[in-house]
Order: sequence, then C-alpha cells, then structure tokens
Amino acid sequence: MRSKYSILNTTLTIISQILLFIYSLVLKKVFLLYFPVELLGITEVFSNFFISLSLIDIGFSTIFVFNLYKAIAKNDQTGIIYQVSLFKTIYKYISLFILIVSLLISPFIIQIFNISYNNLLLIYVVFFIKMVEMYIRFRVLYKTNILKANQKMYLSVSFSVFLELFIFILQYLTIVYTKNYILYIVILSIKTISLYIYEFFIVTKEYSYLRKIKGLKFEQIRESNIFVQCKSYLLRAAYDVTYFSMDTIIISVMFSTDVVGYLSIYTMIFNTISEFLKNIFVSLRSSMADFMHTVDDNKSFFEIFESMNLINFFLASIIVAGCYSLINQFIILWVGSTYLINNGVVFTLIIILSIDILFCTIDSIFMINGYMFKERLPIIFSALSNLIGSIILASMFGVVGVFIGTVISKIIWYYGKIYHVSTDIFKPYRMKLVFTQLLYILLLFLEVLLISTVSGMIFPTVSSLLSLIIKGMFVVSFSFILNLVIFVKTKPFKLVLATIKNLVNKPS
Repeated sequence: MRSKYSILNTTLTIISQILLFIYSLVLKKVFLLYFPVELLGITEVFSNFFISLSLIDIGFSTIFVFNLYKAIAKNDQTGIIYQVSLFKTIYKYISLFILIVSLLISPFIIQIFNISYNNLLLIYVVFFIKMVEMYIRFRVLYKTNILKANQKMYLSVSFSVFLELFIFILQYLTIVYTKNYILYIVILSIKTISLYIYEFFIVTKEYSYLRKIKGLKFEQIRESNIFVQCKSYLLRAAYDVTYFSMDTIIISVMFSTDVVGYLSIYTMIFNTISEFLKNIFVSLRSSMADFMHTVDDNKSFFEIFESMNLINFFLASIIVAGCYSLINQFIILWVGSTYLINNGVVFTLIIILSIDILFCTIDSIFMINGYMFKERLPIIFSALSNLIGSIILASMFGVVGVFIGTVISKIIWYYGKIYHVSTDIFKPYRMKLVFTQLLYILLLFLEVLLISTVSGMIFPTVSSLLSLIIKGMFVVSFSFILNLVIFVKTKPFKLVLATIKNLVNKPS
C-alpha cells in the first residue's frame, strides 16, 4: 500500500510541478510587461529572508518527520499522538519567535537589504504578507507534516493542482487589468495560506485520533529525547541558516535588489527543476524508510538504491544537458535579450543544479537513516565556505563569486553525505558506490558536452518557439538513447525494468 501511495504521490507531484512551471512562465512574462524588474528582486529577497528565518527552528521539522517514519511503519498510534503533541507546542513557540524577530527588524529592512525602490508602502506590505504566511505555516505544521511522513501528500497535491489554476487566472487578470502589485501579492498569499489550512483540515479528517491534540508542557518536552536530537542536529541547522537563500541575501546586501530581480528570472527555472526532482524523491523516501525499518536485508536495500540512483542519473543528464544547451535561447524567446545575465553566472548555476541532482538519491538514504544527527566537520566547513567564501569571492569577482562559493560549499557538503552512506549504511559496497558516483559525474560532463555540441551544430540558431521545442526534443531523445545504450545491460537497469513490469502486470 505504501508503494501505491508512493507512485501516486510521485505522479501527482510531476503533474503539479509541470503545471506550476507553465503558470510561472506565463506570469513572469506578463509581470515584466507591466511591472519593473526591481519588484521581482524585492519579493525574492523577502521570500528568501523568511525561508532563512524559518530555519531557526534548528531542525525540528526534519526531526519530526524522521521520528514519525518509524511510528507510522509500525502503526504505533500512541507514538504518533505523542510526536504530534510534542511538536504542537514547539511550533507554537517557533511561530511566535518568527513574528517577534520580523517585527523588530521591520523598521530597518530598507537599509538591511539595500532596497532602492522608492514606494515604501508597497515594500512594507510585501514584507508583512510574507511574515504572516510564515507564521501561519508554523501554526499548522505540527499536523500537516504527517502527510509527508505517511505518503499522503497526494491529498494535498491533488487540491493544489486546482488551486494553482484558479490563482493563476486571478493573478493574470490582476496584472493585466488592474496593474496593482499589492493585489497581486495578496492573491499569491491567499493561495499559500489556503493550502496550509487545507492540509490541516485533511489531517484532522483522515486521522480522527489527532483531532483534539493538546500540546505538552515544557517539562514534558524537556524530558523527551527531542533536545538530544536537536543538539545533534544543531550543526545541520546552522548550515541550513547560512546556506538556504543566503546567496540572494548576500547579493542584495553587497549589490542591490535590482540584481536579484534579474537573477530571479534564471533561478526561478533552476529552482523549479531542483524542487521538481526533490519532491519526486521525497515522495519515494517514505517507501525506502518503510523498507529499511521492516526488512533487514542490506543487499536488497542497496539494489533499490542503485536503481533509484540510475533513474536519477537519467533525469540529471536530460535536465543538465537541456539547461546548458537551451537556457539562454529560451530566455530570449521568453522575456527578451534584455534579461540575459553573465554567462559565467549561468554556468555556475548549472553546476550547482548538477551537484544537487546527482546526489539526490544519496541524500535520501542519508536522511532516512538519521545521519543528519551525526554530521560534524564537513557541515561546518561547508557552511563557512558558503557564508565567508561567497562574501570574499563576491568582492573579488562580483556576482559570480557568490555562486562559486556555493559550488565549493556544495562539494564539501555532499562529501560528508557520501562518507557516512558509504562507510556505514552500505559499507560492504563502499567502493562500488564511490566508483559509481564518480563515474556518473564524469559521464554527465561528457554527455552534456557531446549533446550541446551536436545540438548546436544541428540547430545553430533558435528563432521561434517551435524551433526551441524541436531542439529540446532532440536533446531529450539524444540523452535518453545515449544512456539507454550505456546502461541497458547493467543490473540496476534490469531491476528498474522488472519493477515497471511488475507494476504494469499487477492486478488492480
């Protein structure tokens, strides 16, 4: 049943992400026709600021989902109720903390974020709307996280598909006919808050035993194991605070929110792709956790990992080759050459995307085994290199220096993950795992170089949407066929085929 939910979650996530990407492309195009690009920068900076501020929960969200995995796998209702009660109180205090900090810094946001836009009312409306969104999120998170842990996110995603369409139409009409940016942001906020509330009520309906959950007293929280876990997770939390969204804030402070606006046109595409793949593997993560907690078979578990890692590489080669070959041509056709950015920045953004995709499967194994509680030196050096290194490199090389610092921090960050996964979880297969990962990195580099060169020779110019689509289809087909030839006789590929056949032939 959990596998069935996993497939359903993944399918709906794919559909939702594709539709959301299409909506985003249309809205961004229309947005730039009626509003200055500076407003993109302001919205992006505030969004990233509150994401970074929310990470001050020092890892409670990750710990919560991790603690629920085992309780759900064993159908332990008492354990589930205890965890939900525990985190109801924790999230209440976190939401209050975010609210207080936001209010305290609000008088200084113009200076802090180096905002040059002169409409103060608009700036503060956007800031406070983002603050309210984050506050509501943490007030309902103690229930909604159970959907993620129990493979029931399809209940939320199915609703969000229709909600996104409705809000997309409203936003489009608002931009074109009212040209009111504040109304546009309010509608966007309504969408986000509506989804939070919907997830809350879905959990209340699906899990009747969670309807009247009372928060625990502080003494009960102190006696729990949560602070021990939190202490172990503290370094990871520090990394999250310094990494997530920090690039945008550094660029805003050192350069301006205007630069962030131009960058956001590219980062929207890369972040959508990254989030797309992340959601797919998060959907599958609970099934892997279920297998790990209920079946004591390391060999079979490693085979599952290899199969997922191969699927991940197929996706990586298609996506990275596509981005490298098409991104600038797509930007020109989409919003015009005015919004092109430095090629060096684009290249580093693609490298960051490549690293994140290639190590996505290893990250899943790392998380479900609880190794985020054991990270030490790699995470410290990674956080420092991203924060300090990005600032130093930005002063030397400009905007591209910020992302070079991020590339260095990513390499250090994933080195720590590979170390733990290969030396403990898959110790008997350590050399095979490391060799495979290095092979995938080399193959990806060679494939992207080959595919971009060949596609550039066959399609030297792209002057219309049709020619872009044809070139894109060529890149996808070439990448898929190339990988098919390379991996068709390997054991992981055969296992993937066998799994697909079993799912197709399985009686409904």
